[in-house]
Amino acid sequence: AEGGLPRTVRKKARARKTSSLTSVQSLVGKCEAKAHEGLTELVREHVFVGCASDMLALVQHGTKLYMLDLPPLTREAAYQS
Repeated sequence: AEGGLPRTVRKKARARKTSSLTSVQSLVGKCEAKAHEGLTELVREHVFVGCASDMLALVQHGTKLYMLDLPPLTREAAYQS
């Protein structure tokens, strides 16, 4: 296992796509400037633990366990896509 993590838990590096459009670059820059640093890290670095119900999921970040309310989270993610 790489870095002490089992194969299924290893983090995958994702290359960010860039745009040549200045309007898109400006929008991305504004979003990154307003992003909550701690929440961004949690979303990037979490480990899925399991489902608590059909609407709730458990994820771990560091030594903390979080319960996610999936319907509003997926609505927000779809809205921002």
